[in-house]
Amino acid sequence: FKSYSYDLVSFLLLRRDPMTRGVIEGVLAHEPKGSNGFGYDPIFYLPERGCTTGELEPEEKNRISHRGIALRKMVEKLK
Repeated sequence: FKSYSYDLVSFLLLRRDPMTRGVIEGVLAHEPKGSNGFGYDPIFYLPERGCTTGELEPEEKNRISHRGIALRKMVEKLK
């Protein structure tokens, strides 16, 4: 099954309401793998990497995660 994980980040400012979105695409794994992360990480499989997000090192997961993408976009918008 194709799967998406996304995050919306909103930051309220006087007369400005920027919003950013981060998305990571994957598929549901047939069985859980990995002990890193939490929640659905052991079953969120990334075909292009050949592993689940639960198998990624925390630094790598944060670099490619939907939250990391959304937050980096927000930082750029607020500059």
